[in-house]
Amino acid sequence: MRNVGWLFHLSFFLLLGATSAYALTSTPEPRIPESLQSRAMYPTIVELQNDGDVHCPSGIFEHLHSSSTIRKVAEKLDLSPGCIWKTIRKNAENRKKPVHGFAFGSVSEISMTAGIGVSTELVIMKYDEKTLMIGQVYTEAGVVSIGLPGVSLNQSVIYGHCADGIFGYLGWFDTISALALSHNYGKAAYAPPTFGTYSGCNSLTSTRGTTTPILGASQSYYHQNSPFILVGGPRAAPLLKYISELNRRK
Repeated sequence: MRNVGWLFHLSFFLLLGATSAYALTSTPEPRIPESLQSRAMYPTIVELQNDGDVHCPSGIFEHLHSSSTIRKVAEKLDLSPGCIWKTIRKNAENRKKPVHGFAFGSVSEISMTAGIGVSTELVIMKYDEKTLMIGQVYTEAGVVSIGLPGVSLNQSVIYGHCADGIFGYLGWFDTISALALSHNYGKAAYAPPTFGTYSGCNSLTSTRGTTTPILGASQSYYHQNSPFILVGGPRAAPLLKYISELNRRK
C-alpha cells in the first residue's frame, strides 16, 4: 500500500507540473485596444523576443494581404535604432515637433520629368509607451522632378501631429524635394498642391538610388496596404526608448 501511495503522489505532482507548463505556454496574447478592433488590424498584441534571425526593415515586400503575413514580417524585423540611416537620425534629432516613428521604403518612377511614382513603405510608429504599430503603406504620386527613372530605397522620419499610430499617417501629402531630401506635408483632405488644410502629420525622406530627386514636387496618396499589427516585448523596447529620448529633447 505504501508503494501505491507513493506512486499516487508522484503521479499527482507530475500532472500538476504538466498542467502548469501548459498554462504558461498557452497564455493567450492580449487583445488590441477596443478602439482599433473595427479596423484592419492583427487581433492581438505580439510580444517580440530578442531571438531568431532578424533583419533591418525595408520597403521591398510583396503586397501583404493577410494578418498572418504581416505577423511573419514583424517577427523577422530588427527594431534597433541602428537600422536607421545616419541622415534620418540627424534629421529626427533636429525636428522641433514630436517624432512618432520611421518609414522604410522603395520607390520606382517611370519618367525623368513629369510622370507617376509608386512606392511601398514599411512604417513603424509608436502607439503607446509599450507598443509599436507596424504596417505596409502603398503610395501613388504625380511627380514633377529632375532626376532619373528607376528604383531607389528611402527612409523617413515621421513627426508632427499623428493620431492613432499609422492611421494618422494615411491620406494626401504634398511633397517638395531637393538634393535627395523630400519634405512631405500631410493634408486633412484632398486639395490642389499648396491649397487646403494640412493635417500636421509630416515626414522627411532621404532617398538613395537612381530616382534620387535633384529638384521636384509631387502630390501623393498614402493608403493601407495590409492589416497593421501592434508589437511589444524586449525587441520593441530599444526603438520605443529611442523615440522617447528624441522627444525629451523637444
